[in-house]
Amino acid sequence: MVYPLVGHYSVGLVCLSCGIAMLSSYITLSLGDRILAATGLRQWPWLLGGAVAMGTGIWATHFVAMLALEMPVPITYNLLTTGFSLVYAVLAAGVALGLVSRPGLNWLSLSAGGVVMGLAIAWMHYTGMAAMQMPAHISYRWWPVALSVAIAVSASTLALGLTLWSRRHPSQGKIWPASLSVLALGLAIGGLHYTAMSGTMFEPAVASKTDTMPALDATWLGLAVALGAGLILMITLVMLRLNQRLTEQRLQEEARAKSEQQFRTLIREMGVGVIMLNAKAEILISNQAAREFLHLPELEGAPLVFGQTASICQENGTSFIPAYLPVQQAIAQKAPVDDVVIGVSTAQSDSVRWLLMNVDPQLSEAGDVERVVCTCSDITSQKQAEDSVRVVANREHTVMRVVQRMRQTLDLKTIFAATTEELQTAAGCDRVWIYRFNPDWSGVVVAESLTDPTAPSTLAASDTSEPLIDRADCGVRQMQNSAFDESYSLLEDTYLKETQAETYRQDRTYHRVNDIYSEGFDACYLGFLEQWQVRAYVIVPIFAGSQLWGLLGIYAHHQPRTWTRHEVKMVLQVGAHLGTAVQHANLLHQTQQQAQDLAVAKQAADAASQAKGDFLASMSHELRTPLNAILGFSQILHDDATLNDDHRDLINIVNRSGNHLLGLINNVLSLAKIEANKITLDETDFDLHQTLQAVDDMLQLKADSRGIRLDVMPSPPLPYRLRADEGKLRQILINLIGNAIKFTPQGGVTVRSHLQNTAAAPDSNSTKTQWLEITVQDTGVGIESEELRHLFRPFEQTQSGRRSAEGTGLGLSLSHNFAQLMGGSITVNSTSGEGSIFTVRLPVGQSTAVALDPVEIKQIILRLAPNQPRHRILIADDGAESRLLMRRWLEEVGFEVREASQGQEAVEIWTAWQPHLICLDMRMPVLDGYGVARQVRQLPGGDATVIVAVTASVFEEQRSDCIAAGCNAVLPKPLDRAMLLDHVGRSLNLTYQYAEAGGADAENTQTAAFCRDQNRLPLTQADFSHLAPDWLAQVHQAAQAADDRQVRQLIAQLPVEQHHLARRLDCLVNDFRLDVIIELTAVPPAPVSL
Repeated sequence: MVYPLVGHYSVGLVCLSCGIAMLSSYITLSLGDRILAATGLRQWPWLLGGAVAMGTGIWATHFVAMLALEMPVPITYNLLTTGFSLVYAVLAAGVALGLVSRPGLNWLSLSAGGVVMGLAIAWMHYTGMAAMQMPAHISYRWWPVALSVAIAVSASTLALGLTLWSRRHPSQGKIWPASLSVLALGLAIGGLHYTAMSGTMFEPAVASKTDTMPALDATWLGLAVALGAGLILMITLVMLRLNQRLTEQRLQEEARAKSEQQFRTLIREMGVGVIMLNAKAEILISNQAAREFLHLPELEGAPLVFGQTASICQENGTSFIPAYLPVQQAIAQKAPVDDVVIGVSTAQSDSVRWLLMNVDPQLSEAGDVERVVCTCSDITSQKQAEDSVRVVANREHTVMRVVQRMRQTLDLKTIFAATTEELQTAAGCDRVWIYRFNPDWSGVVVAESLTDPTAPSTLAASDTSEPLIDRADCGVRQMQNSAFDESYSLLEDTYLKETQAETYRQDRTYHRVNDIYSEGFDACYLGFLEQWQVRAYVIVPIFAGSQLWGLLGIYAHHQPRTWTRHEVKMVLQVGAHLGTAVQHANLLHQTQQQAQDLAVAKQAADAASQAKGDFLASMSHELRTPLNAILGFSQILHDDATLNDDHRDLINIVNRSGNHLLGLINNVLSLAKIEANKITLDETDFDLHQTLQAVDDMLQLKADSRGIRLDVMPSPPLPYRLRADEGKLRQILINLIGNAIKFTPQGGVTVRSHLQNTAAAPDSNSTKTQWLEITVQDTGVGIESEELRHLFRPFEQTQSGRRSAEGTGLGLSLSHNFAQLMGGSITVNSTSGEGSIFTVRLPVGQSTAVALDPVEIKQIILRLAPNQPRHRILIADDGAESRLLMRRWLEEVGFEVREASQGQEAVEIWTAWQPHLICLDMRMPVLDGYGVARQVRQLPGGDATVIVAVTASVFEEQRSDCIAAGCNAVLPKPLDRAMLLDHVGRSLNLTYQYAEAGGADAENTQTAAFCRDQNRLPLTQADFSHLAPDWLAQVHQAAQAADDRQVRQLIAQLPVEQHHLARRLDCLVNDFRLDVIIELTAVPPAPVSL
């Protein structure tokens, strides 16, 4: 039985074959890229040479791998057949190179090429196997053969596919696609060989001649083949790299040339200057704008270094150090330099062209500067604009600084000093002064600032009386004017005086002189200017409003000066602000003067008001004190049971007249209190229905006597408990209804009232949530429209009021003021001849009281109730009548009384007698009532004494002063007996015995009721037609003489059957309506016959 020969591989040669395979694959793919980069016929040398080198490498891989097989028999190789295997290797390499060098490689051609390439490699392998000569037969198993061919085809296709993928998906910085391609192609070669060798069987020959066959040294032969193949491959690789480097350099040069050409074309017509420089800052390329900006020569010659052709300065005007020029700095830093402003100038031109430069160095891969691109824009106009803006800003800053210093004070001297100082610094001039015109258009320098303290000053004191200029006809001169401080020299410009500064007043212009010697001034004026060292000046007017106030001047000494328009504008602005400051100062002076005048006027008004208040207080005391005696004693006489009826009637007349006079006095004093703002509100809870009914009862008799109707209409359901100042509301209603009755000859007066709820209180701090509205409508004579505007003025009456010869003209004014004080108003709507409607609108609140005090039935106090201690009362009053009146009232009911006529006496009596109560008049000699109250309170036991102030004052603060001094209560004069006794009883907790109102009071009440009932139908002259003419004449004459006593005596002469008429006439007399009696008793004129 014949066993196949078994061999083994030399590891070294196997590794060597694999290395040759990988190197061959790498060179193959690299050659493909190089062939792809070549065009036309240039591809063929690289294609053929690469195929030979690649084929040699593939063949060497196969042959060294064959030599790596060590067999137990000697092996030799047929040279011709081995050569054919090399051809097949070259063919496979050519196919591979041809495919990878195709620009349009696709997957179909790639697959076909992989098959052809794999088959060529397989063909090479098996041809090489056929070249083996050994004493053995070679046979193959079919599946390893097929597998080897499949490996060759698959690996070749994979290598080509990876190459195609890497071209379509380039990976920057990654080499794995190329490495996989090399590995795959190497596997195609090595995998084919060793797979095929695994399917190869070596069977020894029957007649073996092994002993006679020469043996080859496989190791040295493999090394030799590998060395030769490697040398060919390395030569190919070196050629490839050299060609690649040369190609890259050529492409770079071409690209650079093309780029430079495009750069030249691009920048040729650009308005921006563009230059290209090398790493030495030598200018290579420049456009026309750059040559103009940087003063470069038109013809290119030797390279010029940047900054060589012109002087370049920085933005602040200083020259650049060459190393710090923008281009040199960018090259040194290898970084861009942006937005650098440079100024370019030449020796032939004084003007500076300002450029904005941007420098961008272009770096190579090694980080070296290759080229530098520099752009420059002409910003001269912008720079000039910036300079202008800066000048304007500086000017505005200067003006604002001057204005700020002006605003720190309104003292003109301080303002002028600060202005001249600031303006001199800002303008850089030698002298600044401010000149003020006098009313005659002469003037004086009021402020000056000098740079040179030795220069002559227009403000310096004049040490000599000699004139500055001797010529009498000179237009300017210096003179001393006693109207000004002697330290000021008055400079008079006779031209300005004679023309009244017409130039400045009319044109509001300025004078600018750059050199006094070029303006054509006469010698006189030049001498004047030279005296002050003036060579150039600018003078602007100072206007205070529309009035030319003065001049502001800035001066340059010794040298001419060209004043810029910005400087002139600055002086003009300062002059305008000076005018405003002068206006403000004048306004302040006027305001201060007005304030002083107002203070004086206020003092005079306060003194007058105080005098008025003192007068009113005195008048109140002087009027009410005698009224106190008149009404008090008349009341005592009226209550005397021994008085006959005639005397009682006379006393009633006195009492009514006194009350009427008291009402007038109260009106006058109330108006005075309102004007002095000394009247206050006294809000209480009251019953609105009772108030309206009381006013109705009070005025119904008056309406009846006038023969008119007074209707207080029932109100809609109203809350009967309200809170407001009932006294002022009552007074308003009495005045309005009384006026309506007085000016309504026929018809009637209607009073309506209702409440209106509001969503919010009239005053946010008030609890008043309703408006009470009362209308008083009459059918009287009405009011003319022109009289409505002064209807509520005090002491003014309408025409109808003056014709009535009644009243003082105070009622409506008081009512109007009371309504306003209560937070409401009174409005009127009237038509002459048709009547009037007065509407009172007042804020009121709901009463919080559970129940109001019932209306007390008036009772007459007779005496103190029995079983009570006897109380001591001291009366202190300087008026004997007042003391007598109060003593009479107090003693007749049972009090023990003592009197004091002045304050000190009152204190002494209190100390010795210790009274329970003092009735204290507040106006007394020696020591007034305030002093008495204070001293009593300070004495031991003084706190137990009740002190009741009795005063005729109407001012609330005086009442407050009484309480503050120690008084318990205040009673006004004239005193009322019931009020005094009631207050004393409540203060001392006493009980009285009373008698119901009767006697004369009952009779008076019955008479009043009769008058109210009977006089609703007015009397007419027909009611007197049956009376004797002589009697009528006597009544008419007595009524005209206002002798109501005589009228009453005549009425008493009427027979008994005329008793009804007599009582109605008594009603008219009691109501002081003698005017109605005059009309009724007048004899009608006899008819005139024609």
